[in-house]
Amino acid sequence: MQIDIISGKGGVGKSAVSAAIARLHARRGDRVLAMAMVPGGGLGSHLGLRELSFEPQLGVDGVRAMELDKAAALEQYVHIYSPIPLVAEVGRLVRIFDVLAEAAPGVREIVTIGKIAYEAWEGPWDRIVVDAVPTGQLGSQLQAPDTIAELIPTGRVRDQASRIRSELTENATVTLVTLAEELPVTETLEGWVDLEGLPPTRAPIIANRLVGPPPPATDGLSDAAATALAFHAEIADGQAHWLSELPEGPRLPYLFGTDDPQLVSEFLGSVLEDHR
Repeated sequence: MQIDIISGKGGVGKSAVSAAIARLHARRGDRVLAMAMVPGGGLGSHLGLRELSFEPQLGVDGVRAMELDKAAALEQYVHIYSPIPLVAEVGRLVRIFDVLAEAAPGVREIVTIGKIAYEAWEGPWDRIVVDAVPTGQLGSQLQAPDTIAELIPTGRVRDQASRIRSELTENATVTLVTLAEELPVTETLEGWVDLEGLPPTRAPIIANRLVGPPPPATDGLSDAAATALAFHAEIADGQAHWLSELPEGPRLPYLFGTDDPQLVSEFLGSVLEDHR
């Protein structure tokens, strides 16, 4: 069982990369669940689904996909772990728990990250690919088991938190996706350092939407063509500079003229074939 957690600054294409990784492993024969931690993102469209829900749906290449709904995850948690058997009590317990989550650090996060762990324990999956929250928010999610263990010295909740931490430590990796631009690279490198010491293993950083070198200029180019080539060269030089700031890792091309999310994730998956 493997959990791939994919994160990055907003707008860097982490949903496309998450879908690409999910499809790649599904084509290899794995039973894959793709999970979006933030509702309403782009994961579903990259898997051929109009929208996602809390219940897994069948997407392209046999990938099952869902999105995390905090209220639904909390209700499921109460159903599973509360000693009170009455369904009528669930709503009241959820409201109490929600108030507690506002006051105590790590409570809401443990329900979210716990849903991922629960699917790893109870689901039929060989691999779970998580389209995670942005990098700046990811640390609090991954720290939640330790935060809960510090708040609650004994009991079932602490035991569950310890089990979640073990799952993340033994079976999870976290991958950051970035663009080769100043702000994304700077934030990615800061996030890379912040993730050190947290349970998941850090996988190589993925640089996305890279342009290749421009074609050589020829005589007789129009002013517009010459301007386009100069602009292309400027972008390529800038990306090369920021790539040099990153550790070695997969490099994904900019897909000019491709606006079909399914085609994007399929192509990116083929590029990542040798890296996973």
